[in-house]
Amino acid sequence: MGDGETVDMKRNATHARGMSTTKTPTAKTRLVAVYCRCSTDEQAASGLGLESQRARCLAYVEALGLAGDGVEVRVFVDAGYSAGNVNRPALQELQALMSARRVSALVVAKVDRLSRRLRDLLALVDTMNARGVAFHCVSERIDTSTAMGRAMLSMLGTFAEFEREQVRERTRAAVAAKRARGLSHGFAPLGATSVQGRFEAVASEVAAVDLMIRRRAEGASLREIASELQAAGHQTKRGGQWRACTVDVVLRRVARDGKIAMVSDSRVGEVGA
Repeated sequence: MGDGETVDMKRNATHARGMSTTKTPTAKTRLVAVYCRCSTDEQAASGLGLESQRARCLAYVEALGLAGDGVEVRVFVDAGYSAGNVNRPALQELQALMSARRVSALVVAKVDRLSRRLRDLLALVDTMNARGVAFHCVSERIDTSTAMGRAMLSMLGTFAEFEREQVRERTRAAVAAKRARGLSHGFAPLGATSVQGRFEAVASEVAAVDLMIRRRAEGASLREIASELQAAGHQTKRGGQWRACTVDVVLRRVARDGKIAMVSDSRVGEVGA
């Protein structure tokens, strides 16, 4: 959800009477922004992690007295969004407010809630510095209003990106190991079907891949190959029509996985189109 939730940190007499203390934002009101994010749909649906982040950040804001007179605390939540990029509705809204110099401080529970890519993280920090926004991270005790805090943020951003790349490498290695053993991994590639956790050859699809490789080697264009596949009655993996871009995807997968010479082989675990 991209809308900010306004939180009143003061427990005044109105609150004591049980009435709402949510303030109506004005165009000139300065904000202390709390940003929360979780990456999976399951977490987003259940609220796991989000409420914990929110509670920790609000407690931090109150402990440090960041919300003074005339300052609102607003919570921004991106539920079900990855930290791999900055294309997130709540973060985009927050950036717009920072650009308008409406935000005095940004608080997150952990650095990776904001971004796992060092380039994106440093770009966000540059924006905050240029707009006079102090960045606070609860877990890592970072405060970019100090030189030490800025140095710590840069180092933690490097490690966050390192962790992200390690996950990618482990995933690629696991997929490669499954392919080598003929085990299925996600969707079955063109030329095979998954049966009880293993790939088994689909003769018609293997023939289609063979045709693509042979005709490409003979100099045929992608569009010509797509037309020939259609004329021969071959369908895509999803039962659709062949197009030049679809042929290109299949051939790139075969070339990437180094299986061009083995597509017709009975070792269906090595079919990689």
